Amino acid sequence: MLHGFLSELKKARRRRDLLLIAGTALVILAWVAYSLRGMGVQDRAQGFSGLFYVMPTVNTIVLSVVTAVLASRIWDVENRGNTCKLLFTLQSRASLYGGKVLLGAAELLLLCVLELAGIFALSSWLQFTQPLDTRRLAWLFVCTFVVSMALFFLSLCISMAFAAQVATLAVGLGGALVGLFSAFFPPPLGYLTPWGYYIALSAMGYTWDEATRVTTYLPQPLPVGLLCVVAALAASLCALGGLLIKNREV
Repeated sequence: MLHGFLSELKKARRRRDLLLIAGTALVILAWVAYSLRGMGVQDRAQGFSGLFYVMPTVNTIVLSVVTAVLASRIWDVENRGNTCKLLFTLQSRASLYGGKVLLGAAELLLLCVLELAGIFALSSWLQFTQPLDTRRLAWLFVCTFVVSMALFFLSLCISMAFAAQVATLAVGLGGALVGLFSAFFPPPLGYLTPWGYYIALSAMGYTWDEATRVTTYLPQPLPVGLLCVVAALAASLCALGGLLIKNREV
């Protein structure tokens, strides 16, 4: 598996995956900063709460597409070159798949770390006066990574099942819209859309006073059970991808 991962790293360097990861992090942080612009004294006093509420929504739109793009790029080189038969004679199918899984996990982990660093930069730039709740910061980091991995495995399965990578990208784009609208679904129905798990796992709610036009963010209990379900979904989709490549005919 290590050999497969090193091979995938060489391919990623030629594809300039790091530019995609860095660009995605910048887009997310710029979007969040734009959403929180013009904060007054009262808003800065609940700045981190506002950020914890906004960022899952932005992640739903951006990362639903980016995970599909990453999965498509990681697998597309085999499709375009029709090199699966050759690769399967040079390395085991498990090694090839394991290398792609490790590369996807490493790239998404890097993206989450960049988001985390960006949160500190935003808090300094926007002059948050609210103390940072490190527990909720860690929760946001873990949830973003786990949901992204689940969507990555889903997209990777689609990429392996269809020769045309447009299918993966179409599902990612459609998923971003479905995930965004799932925030308005009743909870049991919203849980049926994996792209909406970024929002479903958010541990921050809000109330809006129409008279004073003041938004107050309210911490919610951490949905640990749902996170476990998403982690199990990610593991199941990973296993499904391994089964697909094992039974792939060349």
